[in-house]
Amino acid sequence: MASTHWPVNLIPHGLSPTQEGYLMFLYAFGFMVLVIATHGFLLLSLVLRLFKNKKLLNLQHPFRLKLMFVLVIMLILFLHFIEIQSWALFVWMSHYYRGFLSSVYFAGLAYSTLGLYGETRYEQWQQALPLMIAFSGMFCTGLSGSMLFTLLMSALQGARQVASDASAEV
Repeated sequence: MASTHWPVNLIPHGLSPTQEGYLMFLYAFGFMVLVIATHGFLLLSLVLRLFKNKKLLNLQHPFRLKLMFVLVIMLILFLHFIEIQSWALFVWMSHYYRGFLSSVYFAGLAYSTLGLYGETRYEQWQQALPLMIAFSGMFCTGLSGSMLFTLLMSALQGARQVASDASAEV
């Protein structure tokens, strides 16, 4: 039967349990920073691309604007899904859970901050892992929400501009 563990151990041999805990904490913290930075970079790239291409925010074609918002929301959902899968891979690689599906479930609960009720398998370093996953989930969700708000306000501002231009012509 094939092993469900990641074949590479992230922890070098010969470390004390305290040293292992600190090292895994640093790995998890670094991964959290990487997830948040990647999320921010991709969202910023998306926003700049949308504002650069004024045709996408054209209010003369309301269907195109609605379609653009739906596509942006789908891209954001996909980005969050990838982040949950990335955290699940980290949890699986750290041997926190044996199976990858259990790691996905754990990462999804922690990322969405739904809570981990009844979870008692924490070792010392693992106590911070759900908090790091939850923090990255809350922060990335906040970034996504602010980006959607920015796009919506830009569209509303454009609508006001179109309305004032139309009333000035009459």
